Amino acid sequence: MSDEPGDRSSRGSEGPRLEFLHIAQAAAARKFLYSFHDEALITAAQARRGPEEIAYIPEETAPLQGLARVNRTLVQEVGRRCPDQGIAPVDQDATIIESHKQATLRAYEGGRGYQPMLAVWSELNLVVADEFRDGNVPANYGDCVGVAFDWTICQPLRGVGER
Repeated sequence: MSDEPGDRSSRGSEGPRLEFLHIAQAAAARKFLYSFHDEALITAAQARRGPEEIAYIPEETAPLQGLARVNRTLVQEVGRRCPDQGIAPVDQDATIIESHKQATLRAYEGGRGYQPMLAVWSELNLVVADEFRDGNVPANYGDCVGVAFDWTICQPLRGVGER
């Protein structure tokens, strides 16, 4: 028996049922992810661009703002539970994630994809802030997530973000 994806020998008589489950899970995941999308916010961001600008970052939707509040609470609780962490060094980086979706834009390297910006508490490998970006949005475009990041969420971490 093999546990390789697509290998039916380990599925026995459950094969077709499990295949349907995987399809249903993919559809549920797609529906969940699209619930964070708001075309009107994208159109508004495009309209705010200057005549020479090609990049834009739309405002976050209400569901994304809610998810950020959940993450803020999580980071605060992790800080509370990690009293041995005197400081929380935060690394900020944008990485191109290749995508073959028709809607993706060209990144600076020429391929198509997305370029999310992440702020990560390096010692714990914990994402403390993020910003979804299309591939054509350079890492230094607009407010960096560290600037836009609400450093007050780290107050329980005793001075993180103070300059």
